[in-house]
Amino acid sequence: MVGLIQKINQKHITIVLGLFWIIDSIFQMQPKLFTSDFANKVIGPFALNQPFFLSFLMHSVINIILINPIFFNALFILVQLSIAILILSRKTTNLGLKLSIVWGLLVWILGEGMGGLLNAKNLILFGFPGAALLYVVIAIALLLSNYKDHKQDILNMKWLNEFWLVFWLSGALLLLYETMGKSKVLIAMILNMSKGEPSWLWNFNSYILRGFTTLNNLLVFILIICYLLIGLSPYLTKKWSYLGLVLAILINLIYFFIGQGLGGYYSGLMTDLNSSPLLIFMAIILLSIRSRQANNSLIEL
Repeated sequence: MVGLIQKINQKHITIVLGLFWIIDSIFQMQPKLFTSDFANKVIGPFALNQPFFLSFLMHSVINIILINPIFFNALFILVQLSIAILILSRKTTNLGLKLSIVWGLLVWILGEGMGGLLNAKNLILFGFPGAALLYVVIAIALLLSNYKDHKQDILNMKWLNEFWLVFWLSGALLLLYETMGKSKVLIAMILNMSKGEPSWLWNFNSYILRGFTTLNNLLVFILIICYLLIGLSPYLTKKWSYLGLVLAILINLIYFFIGQGLGGYYSGLMTDLNSSPLLIFMAIILLSIRSRQANNSLIEL
């Protein structure tokens, strides 16, 4: 497994990123998204409790989409497919990455309300900081690695380390702010997000939540410690680094089920896979970087 992870390079990461964009464009083709539901039920909830300027911008976008939902949804599909094709084509990869950054930021700000960053009403469990921003981060990392010394090398993607640290520390602070001393609130939030799930997924989540309930406030404390370890993992020794990154993968697998409902595929309003699959992908990239660093150190010795 370690040997396989070490073989990951920019080409593999670029292909996976392009496939994520293709998957999003396919989700965007769902019938409900060609109706007013896209504006009202997908973007609308993100506009709630936002600062005035962001709320104004988001409601302006909602009103524009409502003029002709079919046209705008078709346009969004075309944009996402174009980005995917440009990224996957060797001659236009950098152009595709640059366009994905611009489009990703627009979606993150105007469609996802900056992932709830400004109103502190989101958690990693529920998709913070928003899938669109993670697309942007990965695209920037690829561009920086392409330009550095004109040599494409995954070790040039160390900028991800800084983002990873800031992201998980922010996640720990949000979790502390939202749920410390009131762990029942966390359980209630999960149950509220689980409304409308298929019976098999609801039963699965309920089983896990019973275990969470027995931990009470200890759950929040354990999660905060895990977040700190995960965030610091790129800077720790090889053993602890691997532990933290593998823990990030496991936690996000759980979150993908209990907090993000597998992206909400059952709703007909799913526009992306949510953040957990992207965070798992990012953890794998960091594992590859850390593994190569450790391997290079052994070679130098």
